[in-house]
Amino acid sequence: EGAERYSLPVLSLATNKDNLFDWEKGIYVGGKIFEEYLEENPDLDKIPAMAPANYHQGGREWERPETNEDSVSLALIADGQQVWAQNVGIRIHGGASRSEPQKSLRIYAREEYSQGKLEYPFFGEGIKNYRRLILRNSGNEWGKTMFLDGYLQNLVEDFNVDTQKFQPAILFINGEYWGIHNIRERQDEYYIEGRYGVDPQKVTILENNAEVAVGNKGDEKPYLDLLAFMETNDLKDPENYAYVQTQMDIANFIDYQIINIFLANIDWPQNNVKFWRVNTDKYDPKAPPGQDGRWRWLVFDLDSMGGTYGAGSWDTGERFPDYQALARATDPNFYTGEGNWPTFLLSKLLENPEFKTSFINRFSDHLNTSFKPEVTLKVLEDMAAITGKEIREHVKRWGYPTSYQDWQEKVEYIRAFMEERPLYQVEHLLEYFDLAGTAKVNLKTNPQKGTIKINTIEIKEGTKGVDNPASWQGVYFKGVPVEITAIPKVGYKFVGWEGSEQSSRATLSLNLSGDVELKAVFE
Repeated sequence: EGAERYSLPVLSLATNKDNLFDWEKGIYVGGKIFEEYLEENPDLDKIPAMAPANYHQGGREWERPETNEDSVSLALIADGQQVWAQNVGIRIHGGASRSEPQKSLRIYAREEYSQGKLEYPFFGEGIKNYRRLILRNSGNEWGKTMFLDGYLQNLVEDFNVDTQKFQPAILFINGEYWGIHNIRERQDEYYIEGRYGVDPQKVTILENNAEVAVGNKGDEKPYLDLLAFMETNDLKDPENYAYVQTQMDIANFIDYQIINIFLANIDWPQNNVKFWRVNTDKYDPKAPPGQDGRWRWLVFDLDSMGGTYGAGSWDTGERFPDYQALARATDPNFYTGEGNWPTFLLSKLLENPEFKTSFINRFSDHLNTSFKPEVTLKVLEDMAAITGKEIREHVKRWGYPTSYQDWQEKVEYIRAFMEERPLYQVEHLLEYFDLAGTAKVNLKTNPQKGTIKINTIEIKEGTKGVDNPASWQGVYFKGVPVEITAIPKVGYKFVGWEGSEQSSRATLSLNLSGDVELKAVFE
């Protein structure tokens, strides 16, 4: 009985065992570096996750194989058939999660190994050529659900952000079962090339406090100049805010903030921050998406959602739906490191009335669609069913989670958070912005003749959380203007609005003071 007995695709990695487990050069073990650390620190009560070790090393020196006489082969088996195979390079991937028994592997395609790209549609339709991929151990969430980050990124993949695709798989190393690993995209210059068709040599990627991850020294200057401008200019001034909009993609930044705040990700914004631009002399408003020279933010590593790091056996995996992440994301004093850089951008932008309205309304749009429990829980159920078929053997191999029942408990924590979080999030928005309350917006129309758009979402079939485009209800905030537009289909025209407002104008701007009901009439 072979690979065909698994419900997930199977990856088979084969290499000289010394590449992984040798005391001096093995990348999968603590090895010589870790033993030397212990000798130098004999009185440790607890070994830090980031303690020096072979598996914490990086760079080409710690990529395997080391020589042309050696090799690392990787094959993919789906439905019992080998569908792809290639010689590759491998490194250990991640941060603190490298210290877990099961580690993440980063896969490199290079001409010297076989060919310069990994040519296979690992995630179904879409991109079929990759320079690098990750076989992820679930990061800080290792030993719990084993799919959390993939699930959360799936929920927001149609937001105005760049996410990592997800395909769970089973890994074998030299014929030995190695458990569940999630095939993921790696967000580097080649990822940007694949998504936006840009020259990877022209991409700058910054991390955290403007540290250059991809690019050259000095490539951070446009971002530092933006920070200096925001620090010294009043963003309530429309001209100053207009300039900021030429330097950063505001719609992207809003969605990026909303995702991390709604999910109560506490390994952010003081960490796991990554943003990029194509190097241009100036903003080009006519350029294709992603090529206009503005900064855009990447979404990754959402494992520490729910107000807990979710790391280590000491963490139960419980999540806290009442966690006030919005206040934290704007608090200049929460971070004890290098100043207020983690929260500066959002808190400064919220001084501008236009940005503040856009932020609140976009948050409301998501709460009324993608973040509705019936949406989030259905995806959770589907993903849990996929992983659940294989978790027992994974438990037997690694001991974490400790049992199938323990795994189910971890999934239940996520379910409870996603079910309860929207109501708490509404409360947090009301409190933080001192809003007057909520109002129901009821929208009706004949979807055969036209649709209605409220703020950034179109009420139509296919929009997440929209079950009946003919009669839809959302919850918005009093005193925050919403924009509602009637959009006729081909062959029809908009006649007017009926209900709380009577008007022949296709677009209405309503400053809500109470519930409203509107019907868009088309003929």
